[in-house]
Amino acid sequence: MSPQESLDVLEMREAVESSAAARVIAEGRHGELNTELERLLAVQSAALDADELDRFVIADDDFHHAVVVASRNPVALQFSGILHDRQQRLRHQLYRVAPAQITAGLAQHRQLAAAVGAGDAAAYRAVLLEHVSLHKGAL
Repeated sequence: MSPQESLDVLEMREAVESSAAARVIAEGRHGELNTELERLLAVQSAALDADELDRFVIADDDFHHAVVVASRNPVALQFSGILHDRQQRLRHQLYRVAPAQITAGLAQHRQLAAAVGAGDAAAYRAVLLEHVSLHKGAL
């Protein structure tokens, strides 16, 4: 994937996911989403502890996908589906090129879940921007 295509994918992912999180929070369904995100954080942590990169990448995708699914926005789901394969390639590429990003990414996932739990869409967006910037900087 070219550097420009990588940036394009990350930009669209950020737009779709931050909008999805804002909708879930605005509609007061962030408690349910937070429960699911915490479950997925446990899966990610277990994969990291077991040094299972493929399992971690799948759990990483599941974490972000859960936010979009929770929005109940079929257009956001469609966009997310279009981006899915490219996002997975980017994740694999990032974690192979910069394995230290796995720990940093997991820490940011915890911050994202905390923002959802607090019902703070602005904090979610800010952390997501930082999270996506990790990818941009490494790729």
